[in-house]
Amino acid sequence: MKRHNSALTTTNESNFISPQGYVIGVTSITKNENNSNFHYKLTMEGPNDTIITVLRYLLQSNTCRLHSLLTTHHINQEGIELSCIEFIGRSYMITNDTQLIEKNLTYEPQWRATEHIVNLKTLAEERICSVECKVFQIGEPQPYVITSGYKRIQKLRKEAIIADQTFTIALNIHDIHFNSIELDQSYKINAIKTRLFKDMISLSTIAETT
Repeated sequence: MKRHNSALTTTNESNFISPQGYVIGVTSITKNENNSNFHYKLTMEGPNDTIITVLRYLLQSNTCRLHSLLTTHHINQEGIELSCIEFIGRSYMITNDTQLIEKNLTYEPQWRATEHIVNLKTLAEERICSVECKVFQIGEPQPYVITSGYKRIQKLRKEAIIADQTFTIALNIHDIHFNSIELDQSYKINAIKTRLFKDMISLSTIAETT
C-alpha cells in the first residue's frame, strides 16, 4: 500500500492536512500504558491506494465527539474529510479543531473489494483488499518482535496457505486473528494487506482485518 501525501489536501498551515477517504477501522478508546490519559487509532483509505493512520490522544477522558461519528461512517462506508489533522514528522493526529465533513467521493473503497488471488500475485507494489478463499494449511505459531516506543514486544503469527478458484497464496495470520481463521474453512477476509518481499507477494492480516 502506498504511503505518501499526494492524496492529501493541505490547509494554509504546512503542518495541517485535511485527508479525504473511507474509514477502514476505528479502535476502541483505550487507556495509555504509561499515564492516565486515553487514545484511539483511525485508519483511512484515500485515493490512489493511499493509507493514513491517525491518532487521537485524550487527556484523562474516555469520551470523544468524533469517535462515534467515525464508527458510523465505518459501518456505512460513506466518504469523509477530516479537517485540521496535525502532521508532525510521520505522525497524524486529530486535534480539538478537527471536524468531520461528509464527502461524495469519486472512487469506491478498495479495502473490502474482492480480488482474485491470481491478480494479486502480479502486483508490483503493496495494497489493501479483500479475498474470498479457503484455508488449506496453517503452520505453528512463530514468535516475532515489534518495537513500540522504547519497548520491544514479542508477538506471534502463523503462516497459512489459502486459495480461491484462481490461485494459492501465503497468508500471515497475526495472533489477534488466531481464533478467527481456521483450517478447512472458507471466508471472505476484508482489509488484508499484500506484502512484497524479494519480488514475492504474500498476504498479511492487519489490526483492521475482519
